[in-house]
Amino acid sequence: MHVIAFAGARIEVGPEAFLNGCQLSAKREVVLGRRAWIGPGSRVFDSDQHDLDAARPERSEPVRIGDHVWIAADATVLRGVSIGAHAVVGTRSLVTSDVPAHALAFGVPARVRGVVGDRSRTR
Repeated sequence: MHVIAFAGARIEVGPEAFLNGCQLSAKREVVLGRRAWIGPGSRVFDSDQHDLDAARPERSEPVRIGDHVWIAADATVLRGVSIGAHAVVGTRSLVTSDVPAHALAFGVPARVRGVVGDRSRTR
């Protein structure tokens, strides 16, 4: 697991979160809820990571991942995204927009493709 918090940034990891070989990078804020699971090779970025060019500077927006969320292997979550409680993000997905609570989202870009029940009793 690689956790990078730049000066002035904040990373909050909720109780019982499981970070399995993932990367979290915060230039502003990344918040993970209770029992948020982030799979191997997955990445969470709250910024563009650099300026695109002189006319388009780097942008940063907080990322919020809710309680009992599972982000599977090799997924990428980009700046400004909120993932609601009990949602599941599929392997190798690119999350560019919000995922509502109890949603199954996957693809490039990730889109809601199903419903997920209560994950609070999962192991």
